[in-house]
Amino acid sequence: MALRGHAAQAGQHPFMSLTLKPGLYRVLKVLLLLFFRSYLRLHVTGQEWIPHGACVVIANHRSNMDPPLIGVAMPRPIYYMAKEELFRFALFGRFLTWIGVFPVRRGRYDRRAINQALCVLRAGYALSVFPEGTRQRHGRGTLGPERDGAALLAVWSGVPVLPAAIVGNYGWRQPVEVRFGPPIRLEGPVRSKDLAEKSRRLMLEIQGLLDAGPPGRRSGCATGS
Repeated sequence: MALRGHAAQAGQHPFMSLTLKPGLYRVLKVLLLLFFRSYLRLHVTGQEWIPHGACVVIANHRSNMDPPLIGVAMPRPIYYMAKEELFRFALFGRFLTWIGVFPVRRGRYDRRAINQALCVLRAGYALSVFPEGTRQRHGRGTLGPERDGAALLAVWSGVPVLPAAIVGNYGWRQPVEVRFGPPIRLEGPVRSKDLAEKSRRLMLEIQGLLDAGPPGRRSGCATGS
C-alpha cells in the first residue's frame, strides 16, 4: 500500500469538505468558556507558541472534557477527530460536523479519516489529536501508550505539532491549566521504526509540560475569540 499516494490524494475525494460553521462554533465556544470559568479555576499559558497557520495540536487525554477545553484554550477554530460511534445518531452527528468534528474508526487504518485530516491541515486549520488514542484511567500526570497517528499526519502534511498538557483534575472550582509548548517539526521517513521514535518524542514533549508544576502557578487566563 502506497502511503504517500494516499496522502497525495487528500482533498480530492467527494467526502472531503470543511463543514465547520463559524457562527455556531463561536457561540458554543463562548458558552463553554462561561461554563469552564464557572466550574473550574481555569488558566491557559503558552498561547504565544500557537502557530498562525495549520498545526496538529496534541495533548494528554483523561476525560471527555478535554476536547472542548482545548477548543476554549485555542484562540481560533480547531477541528477534531472523534470515534465513529458518536455519529450513529444522525442529528447529533450532523451537529458534530458543524462544530468541526469528523469520525475515525479506532484500532485500524482509516483512510477516509486520514484524508479528511490532511484536508483540514492543508486548508490552514488546526487539528486536535490525542496521541494516546483514547481516554486513560490513570492519574492526570501519567501518560498511556502512544499511537502513531499524530506523527504520521505531521510528517505527511509538513505542518508543525503544537504540544499541550491539561494539568489538574476536573472538579468544582479546582485549578486546571492548559499549557502550550513550542511547536515541533517532524521530518524524515515514515517507516514503522522512525514513526515510533517520532511518536515517543511527541509524548515526551507532553510529559515535560505535565511535569512543569501544579496548575495555576503561572500567569495566564482563558480568553474567548
